[in-house]
Amino acid sequence: MKKRFGSVILALAGIFLVAAAVAGREAPGVFVNDAEERPRRIPGEAAVIRAIFETYAACIERHDADGWMALWDEEGVQLPPDGPMFVGKPSIKVGNYQEFKDTSKKWTMNIQTQEVQVFPAEGYAFARGVYDWTCTPVGGGEVLCYDGKFMTIFRRQADGTWLIYRDIFNSNL
Repeated sequence: MKKRFGSVILALAGIFLVAAAVAGREAPGVFVNDAEERPRRIPGEAAVIRAIFETYAACIERHDADGWMALWDEEGVQLPPDGPMFVGKPSIKVGNYQEFKDTSKKWTMNIQTQEVQVFPAEGYAFARGVYDWTCTPVGGGEVLCYDGKFMTIFRRQADGTWLIYRDIFNSNL
């Protein structure tokens, strides 16, 4: 009985040591050290990111391709629905300019940013949200309405500004 009791104690001690070792490890996506590693909600930075989306929508509504392109990082990547991926600012420009030049449509866009996370030390911010977009033919015709969701990553530039680094969106159709 003493021998069996000793084996149970050793087994429990082994389980305890393994559990203690595993508990000390950082699980993927879980921040252990809140002060240093957790994305901080910085009101000023979040407001800047939200303002970028306001400018984004306003540029679309005005057919302002140059203003819209100014929001993008040189190494930006756009993943639009139902089409090819655009890698790099020149590719994003080529892939989107035709839509901006088409003034036969009036666009109305509303973007609601639901969450912004800022990683100041790393120089990245993440935003997710929803949008609705209405396309009205200027000469009359069928009005098209879209709604969808997005996930956008911003990268802080050397001058402290934020630009769109990665953007993915799709409709709820």
